[in-house]
Amino acid sequence: MTLTIVTMAGLGYEVLTGLMVYLAPFSVFNQYGVLLHTLIGLAWVPVFAWYLGRHWWLRYRGNFNHVQLLGYIASALIVVCIVSGTVLTWQALFGTRIHPTWVFVHIVSGVGLTFVVPVHLLIVWVREGNAAAAVIPLRAAKRAFIVRVGTVSAFLIAVHGASALFYTEPPTGMEFPA
Repeated sequence: MTLTIVTMAGLGYEVLTGLMVYLAPFSVFNQYGVLLHTLIGLAWVPVFAWYLGRHWWLRYRGNFNHVQLLGYIASALIVVCIVSGTVLTWQALFGTRIHPTWVFVHIVSGVGLTFVVPVHLLIVWVREGNAAAAVIPLRAAKRAFIVRVGTVSAFLIAVHGASALFYTEPPTGMEFPA
């Protein structure tokens, strides 16, 4: 359960900060957002790879249905997003510029995730709650999951917000020394 919580909170943070960088004005908050989006994204990749591999191993033998199809689409989008994000990071660190095609691929795969993953999770969430004997334990587990993912996500956003507070504006009206 901890792996799932860390994975979902990381995915939520990455999608949220990616959308903020793309849609919001480029402020100090978003400048730190680019940096933290990159650092947390790089740290999150091994965790997510472990989660995705484990999740696929546990689920791939089931009957193929719409939930599995959405899971495969989400997995493909995440892999494309991770690869394109890694290429963009490499280009930003060691290149002379970042290529707009990689930016486009990263944005499209990230935006696709904002639609596919919630639908995949919502279908599983609703479908699994129909067994009469399991309703109360499932309801408690779902509530705990939401609280834990929300707590980890809120912590990441708080770190993001706090980082922007450390910025000091450079002086703009300096005089030449005598």
